[in-house]
Formats: sequence, structure tokens, C-alpha cells
Amino acid sequence: MNAHVIGAGMAGLTSAVSLARIGYKVTIWEKEELPCVFASSRNAAIFRTYESDPVISYLVKRNYIHMLNARKEGVELLNETGLILDPLETDYYEEPFLKKNPEAERLRSCKKTILLPGGTEFSGVYIPGNGVIDIHAMQEYFLKKAKEKDVIIHYQKRVSALEKESDQIVRFQLNENQTVEMEQGDIFVNAAGSWAKELFEKNALNSAPLVPHKRHLYFIKTKEAVSNLPVIWDEKKDIYFRPEIPGFIATHCDQRPAEADDFSAVEGETENFLHALTGAYPFFKDYYISRYWACLRTFSLDNLPIIGFDRKQKNVLWFTGFGGRGMSIAFAAGEFLEQKLEDETIYDDIKNPLSPSRFY
Repeated sequence: MNAHVIGAGMAGLTSAVSLARIGYKVTIWEKEELPCVFASSRNAAIFRTYESDPVISYLVKRNYIHMLNARKEGVELLNETGLILDPLETDYYEEPFLKKNPEAERLRSCKKTILLPGGTEFSGVYIPGNGVIDIHAMQEYFLKKAKEKDVIIHYQKRVSALEKESDQIVRFQLNENQTVEMEQGDIFVNAAGSWAKELFEKNALNSAPLVPHKRHLYFIKTKEAVSNLPVIWDEKKDIYFRPEIPGFIATHCDQRPAEADDFSAVEGETENFLHALTGAYPFFKDYYISRYWACLRTFSLDNLPIIGFDRKQKNVLWFTGFGGRGMSIAFAAGEFLEQKLEDETIYDDIKNPLSPSRFY
């Protein structure tokens, strides 16, 4: 059986490795010249496991277990700087997870107050095992695993058209001059991120409800390196920042619907950011913005990932809608896919809470 995976971002690589593990011959079709250079390379790389939604809470915590296992292989994917959070809601899944996974003890939260530059205090829930993901190390790790599983990756191959007969995709076109025929038993894996919905809608096919959202990130330069702070995340003020020598990466958590390829920074958003940031943390007035950019985060209607087969296009597997958590749930999402395929509960709308069928 063949699996044709669309996109070599984190979702595409993760799904490809997982499908190869259970016997699929996997080919990835990527529109860019390199893997993980679209949305997967523009995020803030924060790893946070304290989540109010039980599904997301489980996925990010399972991801931590996999990161610990990668460490045993000599691969360091996470800098556990710690994260202190002033949350809007409680993570009720924390204690049940730690009882089942004692090796994840560093995910146990506690109350803590720290001193910020300028003498400002910040209090919240502290998770020592959180921190910053090494984006390049994670990309290299999954590329290595893909190579070990004989996954083929073709670059500069944009899917331009899809053809459907009955309830199956039977062929698709690349770059308007190459056609790939689907065989019986093949699956088409839509891991195209911000393009996932547009790819199907422009071909008049049924699409899962996905909307890319734009968020602005800012690199703030300081006079001297600030390296002894954890990630600071204030949900009540919608601001987070983390050390990035010699300064900080920060955002005011803005979020607005965007086009699939729109990374352009919005004129005037910097003023909103500075007003929010310096109003909450006056010490930032002593620093300056060195550069800024926009990232894309693609969400489903309920903000949960979409992992499962489509009812109306039965050889289409959706693996998308990670909402900016691609690297934070990559391992766990792949594990989820493997388990649901092996025990065939991926077709069960009750046992698979991430099925696209929940929207139909």
C-alpha cells in the first residue's frame, strides 16, 4: 500500500514516519525546496504542557515522554528552561497523567513567583520540564527517521489538481505537468497545514473546516544577555516572552484569519504589541525591537487537530489543524495515528475524538 503525503512540514514528516512504521510505502510531495521551511520554521518554539483541554493536555504530555526517549538516543530536542504561566483555566489531566507516567515528574506544576528585570514580580504555575524546542534538531530527527524508513521526499512538487471518482481520489497533478495515479488501497494524506483546506476547495472537494491564523512575533534586543529566566506566559494579559540571547522573543498573542501563504506583517500591529507589552511589563521600555515577523497557525473549528479518514473521500486521511503546536505534539500525534490505524478505531467517531467526521 502507498501513502501519498502532501507537505514536508512537521505534520507531513510525522505522519510519514508513523505510516511507514506500520507498513505503508510513503512518498512525500513538498511544494518548497526544503522541508519545514514554511509554517514549521516561523514559530516561537515554546514547549508547554499545561493545557485545560484534556485531549491537548494528553498529547503534549505524551510528546514529552517521546522527547525523553530521544534524549536516550543522544538527541537533545528540548531546552528545559522551565515555564511559568498565569493560566485562565486548570489542567485537570496533570495528576492522572503523572500517576501513569512517573518518568514525567518534571511536568508537575507548582506555584512560584520570580523576579523580572526592573524589579517586577510575576507569579503563576511553574512547570520545570517545559521550555524551548530546538527546531532544527527536531527537523533533523524526523528527517533521519524518515530516511531510515525509506520515505521518499520530492521537493518543488506542488499539488495543482485532484481528481475524484465515486468516493475516492484516483489521481492528482503536480506542477500542472505531472500526474500521479492512485492504486487500490493507496491513501492520500492531507498534511498541507495552512494549504489543507484550500487544496480541496479549489478542486471542488469536501474539506475539513480549517482556518489559518496569523500571529506576530518580535525579537527584542537587550543591552546584555538574559539567560536565567524561564518562559513567561500570561494568559490573562495575552502575552508571552522567552529568552533568546541577547534578548527576548515575545508576542501579544494576536490572532486573525489569514490566507494560506500570507506571512506578511500587518502594518500598525507593532504599535498594538508595544502598548500591550510595556503596559504589562514596563521594563521593556528600555529595550528595542530588532526584527519581527508573522507566523501561520491553522486551526479547526474546535481548535483540536484533525486526524482521521474522510467520510466523503474515503481514501483521504487528514493529519492537520495543529494550531501552532506542530512540534509540541508531533510525536504524540504520530503515535495516535499509528494506534488508531492498527486497532482500526480511527474509523470510530467515539474512540477517535480527532476524526474529521465530528464536523459533518
